[in-house]
Amino acid sequence: MVKRFLLGIIVVLFASCDSGHQYKTLSPNANVVVLGDSLTYGTGAADGEDYVSLLSADTGWKITNAGVPGNTSADG
Repeated sequence: MVKRFLLGIIVVLFASCDSGHQYKTLSPNANVVVLGDSLTYGTGAADGEDYVSLLSADTGWKITNAGVPGNTSADG
């Protein structure tokens, strides 16, 4: 039992180690699609105050907001 536990810990430690992969920075005029729920859609936020609009303004990216209001995690 202890051996399995220690083996599990070792596997988790190795799996969580950083591979050193470097992601490329998106260009300022990149096209981005944001998927999500009503928070992504901007429900309850004033025009231009949802996080997708703010992200677009901060980065210069052309963002397509594909958030769907009313969806929950139960909707899949």
